[in-house]
Amino acid sequence: MSHRRFVFPGSLHELEYSGIACQGTTFIFTCPRGYYINILSGFYGRSELESCDPGDIGVETTNCSLGGAVGIIRRECDRRERCELPVTSETFTDDPCPDTIKYMRVEFVCRGRYISVWGFFQVISWYNLYHRAMCNSQR
Repeated sequence: MSHRRFVFPGSLHELEYSGIACQGTTFIFTCPRGYYINILSGFYGRSELESCDPGDIGVETTNCSLGGAVGIIRRECDRRERCELPVTSETFTDDPCPDTIKYMRVEFVCRGRYISVWGFFQVISWYNLYHRAMCNSQR
């Protein structure tokens, strides 16, 4: 798994990762404490020869993927701090290309669970304005 970049969209902090895990291994998603996993994209199958070298077993096809793989990955791992997902046909409920070594490719971000200090003050300011308006309207 590789760390790609650190971005500041609005008041949330995000850490973006991507990685590939070969069939028969386990992909371990881990976010720092206080962050949670948010899956951006996911793939299960085989689309090229370079990833997960099949060795002597061979490759029957490089044009197979399981539609809906990203949904399965999201269901298992979204909104968690850590997730271990076995890369098997059992995990994905189907084998898109029998007799071919497959892999899972995932891009995800670790999103901050906590509102930033600036965001906190924006919420407090909005609440104070709303509360004052409600009190003034009741006089």
